[in-house]
Amino acid sequence: MDCNKAKKRLKAYLDRALPDKEAQALQAHIQNCPHCAQETAVLSRAWDILLELPEPEIIPDLLPETLARIRSLQKESLWEKLSRWLTLIPGPAAAATALALGLYFGTSIGTSISQIYSTPQEQEDPLYLEIFNDVPPQSIGDAYLSITKGKEG
Repeated sequence: MDCNKAKKRLKAYLDRALPDKEAQALQAHIQNCPHCAQETAVLSRAWDILLELPEPEIIPDLLPETLARIRSLQKESLWEKLSRWLTLIPGPAAAATALALGLYFGTSIGTSISQIYSTPQEQEDPLYLEIFNDVPPQSIGDAYLSITKGKEG
């Protein structure tokens, strides 16, 4: 028997679930192969440690309650799901809403105030700069002036 085949059958061997002939062949391999003998000892010790653990507490009504909860969640409407999520995070949801409203109203008020107090010259050509009046020929400033003069005239 080779090591790969032996490793695949170790659990069944330790559980005494192999037929006698196969168990004897595996036992002979384990006695002759130090690597498989060590693997068997480690696996056997792991099972012993697991058997020493206390039994888990069995909750008899867990499955029916879980299934009932899943069914109730599937029947929820979109609004009920959204409200359930919002109740989990009331602080961040309120902060995000307040921030969004603040940005909206602040932008609206700022735009209104800037329109009231701005001068007509600023509204006509916000990109106009007097520095472009003295520009070298064939420069970006010269191109800008020729474009804007062409639009005016």
